[in-house]
Amino acid sequence: MDSKSWKRILAFNTALHVAVQHESAPVVSRLLDHGARADCFNGNGRTPLHQAAEKGHLAIVTKILQATHVVMHRSRCESGWTALHIAARRGFESIVHEIVKTALHRGEEFLTEDTNGYTPFQHAKAGAHSQIAKYLFGFLKQKKDSYPSLDSVNADESGFQYDTLWFGFDLMQCRLYFKRF
Repeated sequence: MDSKSWKRILAFNTALHVAVQHESAPVVSRLLDHGARADCFNGNGRTPLHQAAEKGHLAIVTKILQATHVVMHRSRCESGWTALHIAARRGFESIVHEIVKTALHRGEEFLTEDTNGYTPFQHAKAGAHSQIAKYLFGFLKQKKDSYPSLDSVNADESGFQYDTLWFGFDLMQCRLYFKRF
């Protein structure tokens, strides 16, 4: 990488952002040990936790969560996504579990809605990650009254709950329809 590329990277990122981008867990650990702030946003409006979740790097996500007291539901990118929204949408099940475990331990809210009103559950469904969606739905069931965007919840034959919110049609029916051809 030439010096211009490095200048561009460093102009919009902290050292912690750069270490996360390059998936360097030892550098991330060292930076966090020396007081690097994990709640800083880069030029793209993302924290190091967002970046680690996006890359699917569980070890770095775990280090950031252990080393800091980042309030996860307040660390949102421009679209209102938290690291949990990103991990759920991309299908990184172990990261979803780690973020939820940490949030539960800290007593933090983790099923927040993004700027469009979608929860991590809905992002998991949109990404066709049914295991993650089932896991997150277990928590949503307990708080269904808090999420008005889930008013159109239905049950399929297996008892799993799915929503009809995405794109105005039912994903399960759509799959069944295309299987007929």
